[in-house]
Amino acid sequence: MAGREYSPRRAVLLGAAALFALPLTNPAPATALPSPDAVLIRLCDEALACWHTINTQAIAGDWGDEELDAECDRLAAMVAAVAAAPAASIAGLSAKARVVAIEFEKSEAEKDRADHLLTSLLRDLIGAAAQVPTQG
Repeated sequence: MAGREYSPRRAVLLGAAALFALPLTNPAPATALPSPDAVLIRLCDEALACWHTINTQAIAGDWGDEELDAECDRLAAMVAAVAAAPAASIAGLSAKARVVAIEFEKSEAEKDRADHLLTSLLRDLIGAAAQVPTQG
């Protein structure tokens, strides 16, 4: 048998045979990139959880002044950190808006037009994150 002549058909068949000889494995799943605001979002969630704990368990658990003061100080530190952290995504803005909304809601001052605009903006920011697909 002399050397075989090249034919495009033969090349395609050999290429297909080589593909079938490869082991079948699942490709690695695409992992979502972490949000640029992952730390801010986690901090906002922790602040909201702390705020909820204070409001629900302080009364039910009959917390003493020291325990209540310690949790309020912890919450104040988290809120200060949230205020200092810039948001870089819609999800970060929404998380920050949830904290501002809770703090604003518990304010006892009379609300003026600017306050109503702020409330509207906060609602928009909180709702915007639910409407925009997250990109990591």
